[in-house]
Amino acid sequence: VLALAAAACLVQATTFYTYSDFKKAWDKNEIGELEDIRLSFQNSYVSLKRFQRSYYSGTFDGNGVTIYLQDGYLFEEIRGATIKNVRLEAHGSQSPGNLLAQTFSGGVILEGVQSRHNYISINATSTAGLLLGSGSGDLVISGFTIWGLEINSDKDVTLGGLVGAVNSGGSVTISDTTIEAKVTTGNKYCGGFVGVSYAPVRIYRSKFSGTVGHH
Repeated sequence: VLALAAAACLVQATTFYTYSDFKKAWDKNEIGELEDIRLSFQNSYVSLKRFQRSYYSGTFDGNGVTIYLQDGYLFEEIRGATIKNVRLEAHGSQSPGNLLAQTFSGGVILEGVQSRHNYISINATSTAGLLLGSGSGDLVISGFTIWGLEINSDKDVTLGGLVGAVNSGGSVTISDTTIEAKVTTGNKYCGGFVGVSYAPVRIYRSKFSGTVGHH
């Protein structure tokens, strides 16, 4: 169930049962109180629990909305998408990682996508980063900051601060991003920004501090 909890000035929340329905209403302004919800988004939540396979393609500007992930990641896959100005909050103190998507392809731009909280602990069982698992194609990440991130796995899986693994056939550009993290895995690749990349990686005006290593 995807529920948008409106600010106190609204009588009741607006509820959507799939992300697709919410996105269509947002784009087309089909809901009577959507104008008020947009104005109050900074004080509101989108709460999402997955019932079906989901992927996203297009442009979504969250205007600062916080999406509360009750059940892991927001999307299984994002393809050729621009996602900006949205905050992600994992359920509980432990998360499997990949808050935004398990996989990506076709050119992805993330602008101002943030974690609502610092000091997140991720216990991964497969290739993982805080935002994305693995994928290919051009990837651009800008304007991200997090402190006290811990990404850990007892298994031999690839881990990265933001992205687990990037395949060949594109490039990665990271800018204006600050990460303070501890990334620890078994006998596999790990990295501060990206766990492993078979594509060129360019990093500008960004900083990683913390530790990266193996058990």
